[in-house]
Amino acid sequence: MKSFISIPLLALTLVASSQPKSPILRIEPGMHTSKGYKISTDAEGKFLLSASIDKTARLWDASTGTLLKTFRIPIGGTGEGTLYSCSLSPDGRIAALSGGTGFEWD
Repeated sequence: MKSFISIPLLALTLVASSQPKSPILRIEPGMHTSKGYKISTDAEGKFLLSASIDKTARLWDASTGTLLKTFRIPIGGTGEGTLYSCSLSPDGRIAALSGGTGFEWD
């Protein structure tokens, strides 16, 4: 008599979640609250752009240290939204940012 062992098959489906639509509230301290990774400047040295693991990039007036703008990218849990690098164009009109984005949302 033959004996058969029944092994159930598991089907794993990877489901891509979408970017959160509800706001994630954070306090605005007017400065970085975690380690900064990169700082960039324009060709004339008028502006500084900083990128941080606090999930923000900030544009500063280089002569006064005044915060001019905070860039917030889509964030999520753990590392989603952490910024690792930044660069300003020579004329200071374009800011480029890179980091861990989009991994939790496909």
